[in-house]
Amino acid sequence: MRTASLTVEVDDVPEALGEARTAVEDAGGYVGDETTTRDEEGHERTRLVLRVPVERYADVLAGLEGAGKLVERRAKARTSPTRSSTWRAGSSPSGPAWPGCGS
Repeated sequence: MRTASLTVEVDDVPEALGEARTAVEDAGGYVGDETTTRDEEGHERTRLVLRVPVERYADVLAGLEGAGKLVERRAKARTSPTRSSTWRAGSSPSGPAWPGCGS
């Protein structure tokens, strides 16, 4: 199994989420979990767990990394036929935002 965690800064969270969903579904995958929050300053943050077929994993991951400013990327490999990716996006009124990333 391969897993990856990406933190990506974007200007428009809803638009980036739509693009991520489309990319995953076009690859034959699906969104396994989604959580969106907004803090008291209006900063929106979303966490997605994406399930992607093994043969499309690298392509989808590369596309997600290109969705905005890549802040953090972690990847692991294990022996299993399933692959998943956790993708996080955030924005703020003063530009992209993600906790602890100066974003």
